[in-house]
Amino acid sequence: MLKLRTQLNTNRIMRYTISVLLIVLLTQAINSKAQNKALEFYYDQWAHIEGADPEGFTGLTLESWVKLDKYLDLAGTQFSGSFILAKEASVSNYYGFLLVVLSYHNADTGRLAFGLNFEHMGSNIHEGLHSYSKVPLNEWAHLAATWNGDSMSVFINGVFDRSLDVSQYGGFYDPPADSLNIGIRKVGPYLSATFGLIDEVRIWNVARTEQEIRETMYTELTGNENGLWAYYKLNTGTGQYIYDSGPNGFDGIRGSSPSTVTNDPPWRNSTVPLPYYTAQDGNWNNDATWAPGQKIPRTNWADIDIDHEVNVDSNLTARDIHINPSGSVTIDNGYTLTIDGDLTIHSDNSGSGSFIDNGTLIANREPRVERYLTQNYWHFIGMPVENDSVGVFYIPGGSDVYLKTHIESTNTWGPNITNVNLPLVQGRGYEVYVDDNISQDETIVFQGTLNSGDYTTGTGNFYDLEYTSGHGLNLISNPYPSALNGDINSWSKSDVSSKIWVWNSSSGNYSYWTGISGTNNDGWGTLTNGVIPAMQAFFVEATAPNPELTIPQSGRSHSNLGFYKNNMPANSVKIGVSGDPYYDAVFVGFDENASNGYDKDYDVMKLFGLDNAPQLYSVADEENLSINMMAALQNSEFVDLNFECAQDGWYELNFESSGVFDENIKIYLQDNFEESTTLFEPGDTYSFYHESQNNPERFNLKFLMPSGDPEIQENNFRIINTPGHLYVRFTERTDAKVFLYTASGSLVDEKQSMNGEEVAFASTELHGVYLLRIITAEQSYSGKTFIR
Repeated sequence: MLKLRTQLNTNRIMRYTISVLLIVLLTQAINSKAQNKALEFYYDQWAHIEGADPEGFTGLTLESWVKLDKYLDLAGTQFSGSFILAKEASVSNYYGFLLVVLSYHNADTGRLAFGLNFEHMGSNIHEGLHSYSKVPLNEWAHLAATWNGDSMSVFINGVFDRSLDVSQYGGFYDPPADSLNIGIRKVGPYLSATFGLIDEVRIWNVARTEQEIRETMYTELTGNENGLWAYYKLNTGTGQYIYDSGPNGFDGIRGSSPSTVTNDPPWRNSTVPLPYYTAQDGNWNNDATWAPGQKIPRTNWADIDIDHEVNVDSNLTARDIHINPSGSVTIDNGYTLTIDGDLTIHSDNSGSGSFIDNGTLIANREPRVERYLTQNYWHFIGMPVENDSVGVFYIPGGSDVYLKTHIESTNTWGPNITNVNLPLVQGRGYEVYVDDNISQDETIVFQGTLNSGDYTTGTGNFYDLEYTSGHGLNLISNPYPSALNGDINSWSKSDVSSKIWVWNSSSGNYSYWTGISGTNNDGWGTLTNGVIPAMQAFFVEATAPNPELTIPQSGRSHSNLGFYKNNMPANSVKIGVSGDPYYDAVFVGFDENASNGYDKDYDVMKLFGLDNAPQLYSVADEENLSINMMAALQNSEFVDLNFECAQDGWYELNFESSGVFDENIKIYLQDNFEESTTLFEPGDTYSFYHESQNNPERFNLKFLMPSGDPEIQENNFRIINTPGHLYVRFTERTDAKVFLYTASGSLVDEKQSMNGEEVAFASTELHGVYLLRIITAEQSYSGKTFIR
């Protein structure tokens, strides 16, 4: 009889302290999409800042994100354009600098214009530069303009557009100013009308390069960047003031007054300067896949967040891609995704992101794959990259982490692994525990070339399966950063059974799956839809010397939906047991190809979980089973159903059927402790009290054909226990006498039921084991019961 119990008592684990300097992993802060705001401008609405005078600048950069509704309005009226920034003077047509999208300007309508006022030979010279490209409407666009002392340049969405030589002039002239305005030009020969949103306004006293603009256009600044002069995030969302997050504190107000007035631009939600991010599942080259107002990311400096399932359906290049826990990426066959920066697959307590490369991935930096580990739980894990070391599990200043491997020959866990330089074995499964010496969960990060392709055990550096007579359990792992179909009967294998076991910390037990159901080979068990999560370690069973197994990359999937199955074959039942917070389940079924003994092809061994989690199992040929398939039911069959748990308390059995049983077959649950027999039908539950010293051989299932045992008689009542109460609820209209005795046989009380009415015993003193006797015209029942 084989029992594999997961260790819970950490006192049995040798503690150690690791003091090793590890590589500090760079993490990127992702702004909350829901909190970003912007200002919306309509005709004569603006924001202004007093006292912001850019004197003595030897370089200049202006930046902003804008989303314009239109270039012009009110036909027949001349507008100079949608002003983003205007450093104005009280004298007409004087200014320091202007950034504007032109409108009603003939062929230049829609182009970005950058204006500077230079002092030259005692005169003020206005120079303006118009872009070649137009600023797109109804989507966010990043606009930038620079002056480096010799030339003026403009950029749209991080792309250099055009420059103008101004080396013949000295420094730009900033005349006595009225204010720095956003969204309007107040003084000059032209009226201004801005229709749209403005966000993330930045002014620098240096000329930034194209590369520098690209590196920060998708992120909020800290405010301490070199050369930053003024910075308006415009994220307040309420109130009259706009705040300068730069070093100088040039705060401003909406409209013309600190009080609410009609020319206040309203606050609106914004999606910038966040990276590109997805709005729904879809192909990369579909506009609807991305957030409203964003373009399809196709540039090699794009910073991208994936929160949905996305297919790469063309050759693409990006800078950074973050696959968040709800997101996934598939490179379709025949296409290449090139990542110049970082590819990070994120993980948190909700799950992990997923990645499948059916095409080609070119990563100029080693991708990072996170795995979230909850403290005080065991986790089974494997390596999703080609090479890494034990050191990935140790976190200086963080929680103590314990790492073990399973030893097949003894069916036990090995000692703690403490050598942080020891390479992890490709394809091997590891047991990991996060201690609570620090009250926090931990996230480990693998870094390296992502695993892809088929993997065969014992080939190359992939883990080799072992077999020792009487054992054969090997802990291997899903090598991919994506889920994997667990129907291993469809994999290429030799001398390996079609069963897998996956540790489930929520249930305190192993989830299990067999790829053979005996009817349609769809597989069944308690592993959700038969899917092995990304990086999940799992047990397989070798059945003879020299076992071999090939894990196919064709089995990869992003979600359970790709492998949805009916988890129960015909003529089978599932009995679950729950006891807060853990649960377990056993399957019993009948198949003409199975036998009533232990069948290695059909039955699944029970692997025991935590001592304080409920353990429910059947028995055949002295083997404890989670799935017990027997020969086709001929007349009647009695099946042992054992229960163990180190925790005293109330537990509940629940009954589920495949729905294909002959309707004439009756299934009874016999409780040997309570000495009761209950007809069990789909959806029924049965509550019972358990004490740790109870005999495990508590229950039997009885399957009866119409011609079965005529002596089996089902009870026509239900016994219900609640604290201080015991109820007898009759299922038929019958007269009955009900007697309640102490365990020593003393009468506590007696009741009479007329025509099937409910009988209740209630007292705050009722607690413990009692004897219950029920007498009706049809039957007499005596048995033990426990009252909470």
